[in-house]
Amino acid sequence: MHAAARGAAATLAATIGTRPFAAWWFQAVAPSSPLANLFAVPATGFALAPLAGPPPWRPPRSDALAATLGTAVARAL
Repeated sequence: MHAAARGAAATLAATIGTRPFAAWWFQAVAPSSPLANLFAVPATGFALAPLAGPPPWRPPRSDALAATLGTAVARAL
C-alpha cells in the first residue's frame, strides 16, 4: 500500500472513529469532514507546519514572508 493511501486510510479512520464523540459534544455532524480532512491534513503537514517555526534552512530575514504564507494557508483551511 502506498504512503498516500495509508495516510488517507488513517485520516478516514480517525474521522469516522471520532465522529460519534464529536456529534455528541457539538450536537452536530459535518458530512463533508472526511473529504475535507483528506485535503486539510496534508496541507497542514506540508505547508503550515514548516512555516510555523524558524527552521535552520530558511534565511533569517524571511520571517515576515513565512508569517504571510502561513496565514494564507491557515485561512484557506
